[in-house]
Amino acid sequence: MKMEWRGVIPALTTAFKEDLSVDFEFIRSHCRWLINNGCSGIVALGSLGEAATLMESEKAEVLRACVEAAGARAPVVAGISALSTREAVSLVRIAEGTGCSGLMVLPPYVYLGDWRETKAHVTAVLRATNLSCMLYNNPIAYKVDFVVEQVKELAGENRNLHAIKESSTDNLSKVFDMLRAPTSLVPPSSCAEASSRIPPGTHPRKGPSFRTN
Repeated sequence: MKMEWRGVIPALTTAFKEDLSVDFEFIRSHCRWLINNGCSGIVALGSLGEAATLMESEKAEVLRACVEAAGARAPVVAGISALSTREAVSLVRIAEGTGCSGLMVLPPYVYLGDWRETKAHVTAVLRATNLSCMLYNNPIAYKVDFVVEQVKELAGENRNLHAIKESSTDNLSKVFDMLRAPTSLVPPSSCAEASSRIPPGTHPRKGPSFRTN
């Protein structure tokens, strides 16, 4: 399915059963409910989707469950976050194999690098796929802040970087700067000029919703 970065594309939390195994049945029903109620896509394995705590096999099954539930009605975006570039690229392959339509690309967590190192990581992920990609800028959580010039540089060198999720504290001014910049990026954000919204942590359910071990 062609990725269109427009509308409301919620980032899912990952549901668990009482024994802390992943509740794939609920994930499927939740995806269908979101799409039935007007969401234009689904983001799985984001920061609040237990990306840091799931095993690789579980991540694959979460993506597969979302794609199966969405069918041809809405695209599924896979969050790509990892400690290492090799792990991130491996997750890209999994996302492609499960039928995801797009990727949400983050910098490495825990290990902070300078711009040269961060750019090399993001570029490796972008060039490992032909899928449409969205860069996620979340300096509060990841301690890396992509400034406008860096985003322009990435977009100019990688033709499949099509959007940015901007979650910095100065996101309004930054998104306006990006809109004025000569790039083709579509900025999903909460600001009035953005074309889509990526709300975090959509999980209307009581009971265990996070993994502690």
